[in-house]
Amino acid sequence: DDNDDATTVALTVTLLGAGAIAAAMIIDIVEAPDHVRLANEARRAEGLTLSLTPIILPADGGTVGFSGALRF
Repeated sequence: DDNDDATTVALTVTLLGAGAIAAAMIIDIVEAPDHVRLANEARRAEGLTLSLTPIILPADGGTVGFSGALRF
């Protein structure tokens, strides 16, 4: 029956896709500590950085201005 064949194909594709997503999630979880370590090392290598961000719509209804951050 053609309907049963289409259902079998759809179920197979769905299960293969779910398996691929699960495998990718597990790989991401396992590799996360290394990625965080590398990102932290890269930030430390940047040295001293200053960033300024404009505040156009203050959440507390305050005045418009700039927000600054100094990272060292």
